[in-house]
Amino acid sequence: MSARVLCVLLVGGCGFHSTASAVAGDAAPPADAAPDSAPSETPGDASFCLGNAVVTVCLTQAPMGPLTIGQPKAIDTDNSADCSRDAVGSSAAYCILAGNSITIMGAQLLSAHGSRPLVLMSSGAITVAGTIDVAGHMMGMPQPTGPGVPPSTGASSPCTPATAATNGGGGAGGSFGSTGGHGGAEGGGDGTGGVPAAQIAPTTLRGGCSGEAGPGGGAAGGGGGAVALLAATMIQIDGVINASGGGGRGSMNIINRGGGGGGAGGMIVIDAPKVSGGAPARIFANGGSGGEGSGGFKGLDGHDAPMDPHMAAAGGSGGSSAGDGGDGADDKAQGSHGAGDGGNGSSAGGGGGGGGIGVIKLYQAGSLPGTVSPPTN
Repeated sequence: MSARVLCVLLVGGCGFHSTASAVAGDAAPPADAAPDSAPSETPGDASFCLGNAVVTVCLTQAPMGPLTIGQPKAIDTDNSADCSRDAVGSSAAYCILAGNSITIMGAQLLSAHGSRPLVLMSSGAITVAGTIDVAGHMMGMPQPTGPGVPPSTGASSPCTPATAATNGGGGAGGSFGSTGGHGGAEGGGDGTGGVPAAQIAPTTLRGGCSGEAGPGGGAAGGGGGAVALLAATMIQIDGVINASGGGGRGSMNIINRGGGGGGAGGMIVIDAPKVSGGAPARIFANGGSGGEGSGGFKGLDGHDAPMDPHMAAAGGSGGSSAGDGGDGADDKAQGSHGAGDGGNGSSAGGGGGGGGIGVIKLYQAGSLPGTVSPPTN
């Protein structure tokens, strides 16, 4: 079991460095942030901290009241008043929902979007009877991209495709816990499919990469977001935690254009002295599938990851004579690269690649309840 951090200041001091950082990259934390090393200083006025090697959060005081989600709630992690105002130092890099107990009631939905990852932090227990949804969704409901997804391109982004798609080529799938699928080449043309970014072993809490859009064709699928559940006593999961990637869109052009790549699954971190739950629990961060290319007819859309964690998202196909979209990755479709299938080019635009799997980390001996995909690491 990886070391956990639990610090409540009653008398004297308890200092350490938070491992939280900007979500754009995955640079290793500083040496003094290692959870098993002696701390050198206290982060400001922190009096209550929870965390591990990937995410550590601190508040100025332990939360005093319960937090109950008794009706559907959507969180903007950048602007919501529900994010704790007591975050200390680099803990402000997260939207922290805090309570002395946290309960997501049955049949209720907590969803989130924004640039900051979502953290549920309890000085007591966390109970998930309903659904936590930080997934990417092709139709944008409840959100197109989960919280904490890095930018799709840029010098500091881990998500920039290794080679961009050209002309009628399909967009690459997003990468994270596994490599996304290659986009398909344009059939009968000079368009090349996108080559995905490399797989990454994350050292910070962050979402999965979104897919790549087909040039002039299908829009990319959004990456799955990042959520951490940190509790001082226990976590009970009987409901759903979904951090999967969204499906890429089929090309809406009738001329030869590529489909959009699917988004990669995001990141789920679960950390408490005791973790339990029932068989109905579903905890997953699978990839979305790629959209179909176009040629004479519009391409069909890919799909978001199904609610069955052991079922891969099927790529868009059948709407035109163009390349089909690649399937999204799940716990069974990892292969040599752990990737979603690449799209194929036939007589027109190439299909978008499927998104790779996300990352699930459990900081507790044993296993998570219910159906889990991909396996914890």
